[in-house]
Amino acid sequence: MGFAFFEMAILKDGTDEYEVRIKRYPDKTYFDEYVTLSEREEVKARKCDRYIVGEEGVTYSIEVTLKAGFNFGDFTCVRASVCLASQYRYQDEIGHVTIRKRPGDEYRPTTSDITSSIEYANTKLDGKPMLGARFTFRNLVVGQ
Repeated sequence: MGFAFFEMAILKDGTDEYEVRIKRYPDKTYFDEYVTLSEREEVKARKCDRYIVGEEGVTYSIEVTLKAGFNFGDFTCVRASVCLASQYRYQDEIGHVTIRKRPGDEYRPTTSDITSSIEYANTKLDGKPMLGARFTFRNLVVGQ
């Protein structure tokens, strides 16, 4: 059994709140998350590190929620991206979801939560493209 580190939790940017959680697929239950053993992040942090204990062979999705009261302002959408731990560049993302402003939400905070999920990754395995692969925890064997 291994650990998977994600930037996840409820975060704030001004008065806007958003939440990122890891959800088992297809049974739709959430993984328990744990705080890393380091200094606590600030109350208004835009990033915080949590970890979950991965379960061998379990398929999951990444759920992104813009909480009620979120204000898109001048923007038409919010994009949440997934990158491998060693790659934090936009062009190296392996999956994403775009949450668009609802009609009537121009310059007004949303009246309810807006939730969407990242369910697939586009990556390479042995140099070959793997498009639309589900997220799954697997054991890694090193040095055999």
